[in-house]
Amino acid sequence: MRIPYINYLFVTLALIATGCKSEGEKACPDLKPVATFNSPVLPGETIKFSVSGVDDAVYYHWYGPDNFSSHEASPEIYNANGFHSGRYSVDIATKYGCHYTVQTDSLAIENIKMECEPQDNTGGFNQRPLRNITVTRQTEIHATTDIGDELKLYFKTPGTPPPGIYHVSGSELSARNDVHITFLTSSMWSAQSGDVYVFLENGKTVVQYCNLGFTSSSHYGTVLKSSARILL
Repeated sequence: MRIPYINYLFVTLALIATGCKSEGEKACPDLKPVATFNSPVLPGETIKFSVSGVDDAVYYHWYGPDNFSSHEASPEIYNANGFHSGRYSVDIATKYGCHYTVQTDSLAIENIKMECEPQDNTGGFNQRPLRNITVTRQTEIHATTDIGDELKLYFKTPGTPPPGIYHVSGSELSARNDVHITFLTSSMWSAQSGDVYVFLENGKTVVQYCNLGFTSSSHYGTVLKSSARILL
């Protein structure tokens, strides 16, 4: 009679917990499983995990950064960003009650090639130099131009944002990869759509965006383009 899968898995896990083996089985072989992921991984791409070197596996438990957990043999993480950087582990159990744990190399999110190349610490509608750049605990990056205009980027994650792609949103940030951008001149301007890229370069965190459209309630129908590159 074929044992239902749920009972079969229960028996397997019970064997793992007690350290027992099925009747007639020899000691577990000294296997060296290998856990890997696709590389390089760019912001926004999919991370794909796999493990090899163990036959007859009936149980997997992957876990790692950002509270990641999966019981799939080859799990995936969509829309990769800096929250997902680090090492991942997988626990494996075979149908004979043998169990193994293996860890991946450290995963890093690679830099993406930008479509524009602003000079360091510049922004605004005329690529003005940016000064007094600060990052607050309230998730805000604040900078002023050399003529006193104020650029602010609001993130949902406190402190310096990790590398990744952040999507321009309204003032109500619903997802952790949302960002709201305002630019105060004689009027208040807000970015309407597009992406902001955060990446590491020469040991510094860089926040950069290209040709985002800004609108203002004081200038109906007008859209002004702006790029920025901020070093934190």
